[in-house]
Amino acid sequence: MTPVRQKEMGVMESNNFLAPQSMHSDYVLVNKGKEAPTRFAALAAIYDPQTICHLETLGVACGWRCLEIGGGSGTIAKWLADRVGPTGAVLVTDVDTRFLEPLRGPTLDVRAMI
Repeated sequence: MTPVRQKEMGVMESNNFLAPQSMHSDYVLVNKGKEAPTRFAALAAIYDPQTICHLETLGVACGWRCLEIGGGSGTIAKWLADRVGPTGAVLVTDVDTRFLEPLRGPTLDVRAMI
């Protein structure tokens, strides 16, 4: 891969191998930003009804084991945990779990993506 192509793809050379550059330092929509709760509320208002409808169509029910990757504010993870009940389990991940941690419970596990 040429150095120009590496730069275009966000890849840098490190110790004789190619490694992705960290996107966290310049990422505009970080969860620690003061606007994050407002952004999450807007995203939930726009997308949660469709997502929940899809999950209901799939038949998510008591006893299911679910994985959500990139859980953000956790609205869908919370819905899933309520839906799968005490015999089910939900694992939700995100690079920043600050909004997910308060939702942790017997059926809802939270883990940070590294």
